[in-house]
Amino acid sequence: MPDRPRLRGLRRRRPSWWPRWAWPALLEPPRPSRGERARGALQVAAYALSGWFLVRPWLRRIGASQAELRRTYPGDELFGHAEVVTRAITIEARASEVWPWIAQMGYGRAGWYSIDLLDNLGRSSAREIVPALQGLGIGDVVPFGPRSAFRVHDIERERFLVLTYEGRAWSGSWLFWLEPIDDQRTRLVERIRSNGGGSPLAQLSLVFGEAADVVMMLAHLRNLKRRAERYAEERRSSEVG
Repeated sequence: MPDRPRLRGLRRRRPSWWPRWAWPALLEPPRPSRGERARGALQVAAYALSGWFLVRPWLRRIGASQAELRRTYPGDELFGHAEVVTRAITIEARASEVWPWIAQMGYGRAGWYSIDLLDNLGRSSAREIVPALQGLGIGDVVPFGPRSAFRVHDIERERFLVLTYEGRAWSGSWLFWLEPIDDQRTRLVERIRSNGGGSPLAQLSLVFGEAADVVMMLAHLRNLKRRAERYAEERRSSEVG
């Protein structure tokens, strides 16, 4: 006679409230079939997909006020019918103290202040202002990878920067807008407009690419804020001293 199965922490005696016919199932739960496992995996995927589309509108506007979402910015006239993402953050620094960190960004330049392993091939983003990278003008190239690059479409020093990219898979623009709140604080608004073209697959890839974009962009905003605030604090300390 085979040994009766044992479960750690389970009483050997059947609870009075448990049906007699179900006692073996409690001791040894049935193993799901391959079809049941496949259905379970599809259900999990469906729940995850539904959750993503529920939170997606909020993720596309993290930190941005209703006024900032409705506002028209430089570059909005580009790439009609584009997917639009607007995020914002308040930085305890003047616009003149935030701008140098924006002007020097780029792959092979000062980095993107995000997850360097993913967007800068493991090279650490700069923690200091690099004077040689401050001279940015219309038409200049700002690489975002070994073989890809943005171009400066429009720029106003210490106010805004519009980068654009036009490729076969997707095209789009990236705006950096600095709005002074007072003489010590600045609002940074970033707006990304992306267009996957007419291909449904390209459009779908843009939607799901946003999942990675959320993580990267939030890291970028937080790290840029930290750098600018540290730089501003150092400047003020030196002025007092």
